[in-house]
Amino acid sequence: MKLVNKTALISGGGSGIGKATALCFAAEGARVMIAGRRKDPLVETVAEIHRNGGQAAYVVADYARVKQVEESVDAARSAFGTLDILVNNAGVAGFRPILEVTEEEYEYQTSINLKGLLFATKFAIPALAEQGGGSIVNISSGAGLKAVPASSVYGLTKAGVVHLTKIVALETANMNIRVNCICPGFIETPIFDTFIPKEDLAASKASFREMTPLKRMGRADEVAKAALYLVSEDAEWMTGNVITLDGGLNIA
Repeated sequence: MKLVNKTALISGGGSGIGKATALCFAAEGARVMIAGRRKDPLVETVAEIHRNGGQAAYVVADYARVKQVEESVDAARSAFGTLDILVNNAGVAGFRPILEVTEEEYEYQTSINLKGLLFATKFAIPALAEQGGGSIVNISSGAGLKAVPASSVYGLTKAGVVHLTKIVALETANMNIRVNCICPGFIETPIFDTFIPKEDLAASKASFREMTPLKRMGRADEVAKAALYLVSEDAEWMTGNVITLDGGLNIA
């Protein structure tokens, strides 16, 4: 197992990519703390990890609120004694033409996608450094690399995640902290279905599959496996890297 005696904090860990990452890391021996706004999915994920023989706990935290972000980092250290890995996965999305964007929508997306991620990173760095180093993985999006219509706010935040990854990688290299980023394409997750009107969902997914060179949407567990590689010793020479995981969409 690749993560024995490691503690990981995963935001947005109750569903989708975050849940898949929590299950994957726990199966590899990590002690997992998951954070999120909704208690029930967190409880269910922790229970599934326990049924599989893993170690996990949860903390209810809204990553738009800096104090709660800090409390989630403290919760991981309190529960398991250390912090070795941070996966910044919590995020929200919204798609509309720039002429229709509201201040409320801008504040909502930037507060979680950028502010929450930045402060989670800030609060985790001292804990990682105390252990002699560690790993941070940021979950961005293909929309952070390639212009997508109607994604002015979402694309802005995800592009910011990509750039922040590189900045923090430079600032923490002397602490033996590695910081990398994954930019997924179209991934089948429950939250993905909320972005599209129900009556358009089937046609939209068919369109996404057709747009993707490998002709299918991705799975949350495939993103989790990429994150596992980045936080493991297999990637100990990698920092400041941005991995696209999109079935070839970025080259289409």
